[in-house]
Amino acid sequence: IETMYDPVPCGFTDPKEWIVNIMQHETKATITTSEGSNDLCFFTKFGIPAVVFGQGTKSCIHKPNEYCLISNIEKCLSYYLAIIRAYTSIESL
Repeated sequence: IETMYDPVPCGFTDPKEWIVNIMQHETKATITTSEGSNDLCFFTKFGIPAVVFGQGTKSCIHKPNEYCLISNIEKCLSYYLAIIRAYTSIESL
């Protein structure tokens, strides 16, 4: 078996990191963990604080007939824009 890259350990971002604080403030989302697979591990490997967040409906992720409501996509877009604005205001201080 040939691999494209070496495996990396699971991802983790300290809940006190700035990105977690911004996400929580802007989205009011509850911070949770998941045993599911995602790309956070690659950010963790290089010391980049990151979070996993999106518009999906958890009950149908990666299942037959997976879907995303347009209203959820629009809401997520407004969150992403708020997060970018919050981050750029931190960077300009």
